[in-house]
Amino acid sequence: WYQRRVHGIVKHINPRATDAYNYTTGQSKIQQGFLKDGYELISEALNLLNNVYGAMHPEIAQCLRMLARLNYIMGDHMEAMSCQQKAVLMSERVNGIDHPYTITEYTHLALYCFANTQVSTALKLLYRARYLALLVTWREPPELALIDSNIGLILHAVGEYDISLRFLEKALQLNLTYHGPKSLKVAVSYHLVARTQSCMGDFRSALTNEKETFTIYKTQLGEEHDKTKESWGVLETPDTAGCCPPEEDE
Repeated sequence: WYQRRVHGIVKHINPRATDAYNYTTGQSKIQQGFLKDGYELISEALNLLNNVYGAMHPEIAQCLRMLARLNYIMGDHMEAMSCQQKAVLMSERVNGIDHPYTITEYTHLALYCFANTQVSTALKLLYRARYLALLVTWREPPELALIDSNIGLILHAVGEYDISLRFLEKALQLNLTYHGPKSLKVAVSYHLVARTQSCMGDFRSALTNEKETFTIYKTQLGEEHDKTKESWGVLETPDTAGCCPPEEDE
């Protein structure tokens, strides 16, 4: 005879605030292009979630992140940064500092800080997000390409071309590894590298990389697409196209 040990398994479902259905409705409005209506619905959902869950909850952090993004899209960068700061603090508390959601919150806050001309703060946040992403995964995840691209863009904006190029080349390498040589993400990376090389006076390398961008756009989007035409315009004037202020990449 022997004694069989039985271990119970406890299952549970996280309670949800069904009254705060306006969050889902707000997302639908945003997808339809009604940003102000979506903003009002999500703001109402935030109030309901605060009443149901209290001050700290993951769903409240998601609401704050969405409100921050809407404020950014509608041009209120200061309010976007304020909402995102709350989302970061809440995610650190409820999810943990090294949680993937918290790392994402850092990258979003960095974008809004940069939009408010807080360049040093934006770089610190991105460096922190990059460190945590490497620490958590023990390898180079595909999301690291976006972080490196954003770091490169900010450094490009302040004239640190040498360091910017290193991050942009690393982002290009990761995009090639994870998405393949014909991906549109790879095309964007080639374009960013080319612009930085053009600002540094390395026009030969800039032309080589921009040709890769043009080839991918022509293959994937066609000759008449705006991106293809834009890339062709860069090839015609490589000495000036690279020194334009870089676009912000979220």
